[in-house]
Amino acid sequence: MVYGLLAALSWGVAALVAAVAARRIGAFRTVIIGEAVGLASYGVLFLITHPSLRGVGAVAWLLLLAGMIGVGGYLACYRGLESGHVGLVSAISASYGGVIVILSVLLLGERLTPAAAGGVVLTVTGVVLVSGRASSGASETARATGAAFGLAAALFYGVGGFLLGRYTREFGWLVPALMARAGAMALLLVLAASPVRRVMGSRPGPGVAWALGAGFADAAGVAFFARGGQAGLVAITAAASSAYPVIPLIGGLVLLHERMTRWQAAGAAAILAGLVLLGAGS
Repeated sequence: MVYGLLAALSWGVAALVAAVAARRIGAFRTVIIGEAVGLASYGVLFLITHPSLRGVGAVAWLLLLAGMIGVGGYLACYRGLESGHVGLVSAISASYGGVIVILSVLLLGERLTPAAAGGVVLTVTGVVLVSGRASSGASETARATGAAFGLAAALFYGVGGFLLGRYTREFGWLVPALMARAGAMALLLVLAASPVRRVMGSRPGPGVAWALGAGFADAAGVAFFARGGQAGLVAITAAASSAYPVIPLIGGLVLLHERMTRWQAAGAAAILAGLVLLGAGS
């Protein structure tokens, strides 16, 4: 659970910083800079630590696929952050935790204690409540756009995160994370040479430093998430990490002057209560 919380902290900061970057240089450029930062960081760690690659070849395509699927999540999430309500998009995208929990229980046979199961339910419920209504200052179009991109991100994040967490127990956290980033960068380079780049709204402008910051924070979050899947249950790590919308929600209030509705406040409280139960049950 501790690694899940560290992932939540890192991803919360990344989402808030990425929202600023995406509005300045576009979603696509923010994603590609962030992925490059993550790949470079993991590559340096790989060269320093020299982890074993025994057995990786048989599942390399799945790890590369996990990264490619994750790219869909980043593009959807950052596009939503660029055009919609930061708290809303972050909260809906965080429901990836529920996707991973379901896949972990069904496909990995993981079992949760009653307290942990209650924590998962509360955490996911909190995410739903937080995303139930956007701030009164957001237009209907912005809410609909943000909700659509947030939901797409949740599905991509859920499947990609499950594949990443699945193999951390066998190969440690670094090799799967590195290979996933390699797959992500391969796909992004293909997209960069296609019309998708223009569709995703890449444009020049001041904001590269923000994108770099988002990339470092996101890379740290992936590392914590993968390490949590290696050390404990993927389901619990995923549920704990899905609390990350609390940070962009607060950041949106303070920095972007967004407003918190009573549903969002209730959702944040439910997330915190769910984390307490997760800690007691793990």
